[in-house]
Amino acid sequence: MQGPNRVERPISDPRWSEIVHKHTKSSILIFMVTRQRIIFQGRVQGVGFRARTSMIAAYYAITGWVRNEPDGTVMLEAQGDEETLEKFLNELRKKTSGLVEREIHAHVRTLGNESTFEIVSSFHSKTQW
Repeated sequence: MQGPNRVERPISDPRWSEIVHKHTKSSILIFMVTRQRIIFQGRVQGVGFRARTSMIAAYYAITGWVRNEPDGTVMLEAQGDEETLEKFLNELRKKTSGLVEREIHAHVRTLGNESTFEIVSSFHSKTQW
């Protein structure tokens, strides 16, 4: 699929480990599912950051989780097709403007059995780097 915002990448790209087919009346659209782990630094705890993240994730049908870390940061894992994930992150940046000083991004393996987005208790061992 080509377009002004699309870059073709080989299927062997490690960030894309799953393909989602979405059917329309006249064609099948293929979206690559990706997952990102992001650490947000700044004034991100005690300000409703996780609740806002969860509401935005529900709107965009993003799966994953968000939690407070002991060092005062917030860790997020978010999964969806690349375009929707980018829209989700852009909306999150708008809704948390002035709170985040820095974002640290990493692509991680997608989870095929995940169907929800949740707020996880602080420093629950949901995942390790």
